[in-house]
Amino acid sequence: MDVQLHCFCVEDLPKLAWIAIVDRDRLSMRVLHGRSVEIHDSWVVEGVWDGDFTAGNFHRSENFFGSGIRIDNDRIFFSASSAVVDRIFYCCNRDQLLVANSLMSLLAHTGAMLDETHDYWQEATSIFQGEKKYQKEYRVIHPELKCFYQVFYENIVYADGGISFESRSKPLQEISSFDEYHKKLTGILKKISHNYQSLLRKHRIDPFTTLSSGYDSTAVSALVKDIGVTTCFMSRKSNSWWPSFFKNKSDDDGTPAARILGLDIIYLDSRKSNISAEDELLFNAANYARHANQICLREIFYHSMFSHIQENCEAAVVFTGLSGDKVWDIHTHDRLQNEHILRDTIDQNLSEVRLKSGLINIPVPFILIRNIRDIVHVGRSEEMAAWRLNNHYDRPVPRRIAETAGVKRGMFAFKKKGAATTLSNRYPYNKILRKRFFRHLKKHYGINPGFVYFSHYLNQFQLFLQKALSVSGLRSKGYRQTVFWKEIDFTFYLWFWSVNEIKQQRMKVLKEANPDE
Repeated sequence: MDVQLHCFCVEDLPKLAWIAIVDRDRLSMRVLHGRSVEIHDSWVVEGVWDGDFTAGNFHRSENFFGSGIRIDNDRIFFSASSAVVDRIFYCCNRDQLLVANSLMSLLAHTGAMLDETHDYWQEATSIFQGEKKYQKEYRVIHPELKCFYQVFYENIVYADGGISFESRSKPLQEISSFDEYHKKLTGILKKISHNYQSLLRKHRIDPFTTLSSGYDSTAVSALVKDIGVTTCFMSRKSNSWWPSFFKNKSDDDGTPAARILGLDIIYLDSRKSNISAEDELLFNAANYARHANQICLREIFYHSMFSHIQENCEAAVVFTGLSGDKVWDIHTHDRLQNEHILRDTIDQNLSEVRLKSGLINIPVPFILIRNIRDIVHVGRSEEMAAWRLNNHYDRPVPRRIAETAGVKRGMFAFKKKGAATTLSNRYPYNKILRKRFFRHLKKHYGINPGFVYFSHYLNQFQLFLQKALSVSGLRSKGYRQTVFWKEIDFTFYLWFWSVNEIKQQRMKVLKEANPDE
């Protein structure tokens, strides 16, 4: 029996958001989606892959970025991204299977709540254990649901009333040289570009890259300029706490490389006070982090990039160098070469805000990441000796890519830097949100705004002292962001509140789209 697919565009949903409601008895599926999602007779997709767009076989592609739904021979495939920057969620509620590419949407549709007494650190970080060992269960409170489930990297397959999981990995082929790796990588990038440039897409996709003074983004930009990417997003300053006049420490400007590569530059507006209330909620809600761990990176720094895409593009792909610090580093530990999902930070920070802006995240180092052992060995090989610097920041593979493209040695890769920062603010940047958050803290926890400010600045001051003592050699590296009032986890409060704020907004949108439910 054929699966009946019914799709409905909901203008007030994020551009690339979708939620599927599968009637398990009637074998029909209703999909509510944002305005930039591609809809076809047997598939729904917000993504790109290394195959023919018209065939819609993203559910068979090892290099798929975004998310989608594919009906194939009476089976329904729900496909997650090939990189751990995104995930999909599902649950079974009575006679329905519910799947969404947004946690907020699934919470809103079911009315489920997050558990304020539960530590979500396990759910947030279990992907570090690898694609076969991570925890799928995601704790929620609901009278009829035990939990949601989160799925990375693979397909959820619904068939004959049952749910299974399917890897999209192809047989592994050995890579023994730089030329072989470069040829395979550029070949896949060309296929991806043909896919997003397809004239049969209903929604135009504009391509961008990010560029800094480091290895990974410089190499990625050198690669993608050859497939027609002409514009990069760039920050002039890194996340360093050093003042701007210490340029060797604070400067992350990749302008010289951009000029050589012929790229137009859109400079990021790093002023966090300019972020919209809605965007900041989406940044805050995408992840759970704790000060004590100092692991979660906050990419609010990139808010102006998302605003630009939101205002100027139906949809966009952004090529990044995420995970290059492991895939391309000759010092990558052997234990990490046994598992291709290997991040040591949480990477879902952008998973909600990207849906609103219309951004599809393509971390280029994730392409061929199953060959990480081969790639690291290529970097250590004799043929790469001319591109090795034999220091702690040594990545000969991206250096060769960039220098071969004309970026001269000395223009990039002096020191590892970044734009994202560990979560240090204990309240929203946006003034409107800040007032609402303070009211929430006062009502539910009896915490006054004055105490929040005092706690924040006192902990920031001690953090500054730790860094100053470390630079002067008076203490070892490794910083504790929170020393005073560690028992009050403002990070958790901010995350939990942001999730609930978005959920309430999304409930209204879905209710209007489903007035009878």
